[in-house]
Amino acid sequence: MEFIHVVTDQRRFSAPLSIEHAVERSKPGGNAQEVSHAFPTEESVVLSLRWIREHRLGRMRLLDAQLAATYHCHGVRSILSSNARDFASLGCFDVTTP
Repeated sequence: MEFIHVVTDQRRFSAPLSIEHAVERSKPGGNAQEVSHAFPTEESVVLSLRWIREHRLGRMRLLDAQLAATYHCHGVRSILSSNARDFASLGCFDVTTP
């Protein structure tokens, strides 16, 4: 969902993808071999709910918390993001900006 959100954003790209094209590119199995899919688990949902409470995240940060918790539960500790705040505030990722 985050991929679709970002690549269709007119403020980020001069030629953003259409929703249809972004959805097509998001289908599991359709990506490069180098891509590992990390899907939410019960553990990541529990962690995201904990972070929402602990960090007092508002409704605009709910999907950020779920994405970060999913990454964390799959062993991701280093993230490249144009919005470092989404991850740095959680205190468990090495965040690099482009």
